[in-house]
Parts: sequence; structure tokens; C-alpha cells
Amino acid sequence: RGAASVMSVDKHPKVIQHLHQLKSEFNDDNWNISRSDVFQFIEKSPLSFDLIFADPPFGMKQMDELVDRILNSNILNDKGIFILEHGGEHQFENHPQFTKTKNYGGVNFTFFER
Repeated sequence: RGAASVMSVDKHPKVIQHLHQLKSEFNDDNWNISRSDVFQFIEKSPLSFDLIFADPPFGMKQMDELVDRILNSNILNDKGIFILEHGGEHQFENHPQFTKTKNYGGVNFTFFER
């Protein structure tokens, strides 16, 4: 809604298939889909974004690493916003780029700013 373009990244073939199906249904030529490991995408992507929304598996062991990789790379533009969806077992209030967390039942959305 209102984005000039969107990039979706996932490594699972069934998720990628589903995303392509949705893209076709919405007839959205500005939606790009990449089948990639997110850490490799962050490392190799020449692109940068104003807004990054990450919804990794709640049990992901590298959650802290994901946050640091995004915030310490060029993938997030200056003054960009990074939103992480996660469970309650992770806390980020002490992270230097933390701005706020919103809780909706068992789901947290933590905001970081560049």
C-alpha cells in the first residue's frame, strides 16, 4: 500500500511459490521476490531500503545476529526503520538502535531506527 516497490526474501520453495502466486493475483509489477538465505541476501544485496519488516521463525537461534546484521549493513537506509516480529523470549530494549516494542498477545513488534 503506497510503496514504490517491495522485496520479499525467503529460502523455502513453498513460500516462494506462494508469494509468486500472490504477486500474480495482485498484478503487482513492483513486487520483487528473492529465493535466498536472508543472511546471504543482506551480505550480497546492492539494494537498500527505507523500511525492513522481518518475520523470522520464532524459534530462530540467530535472532540477535539478524538484528545486528541488518542494522550494521548498508541494506537499511539512513533514517530507515527496521521492524522485527518475534516472540516474548527475545528482548531488545537494551539495543542501541531500539525505539519501541508493541505487543499483541504473544507477538511482539520491535522497532529499530538507523
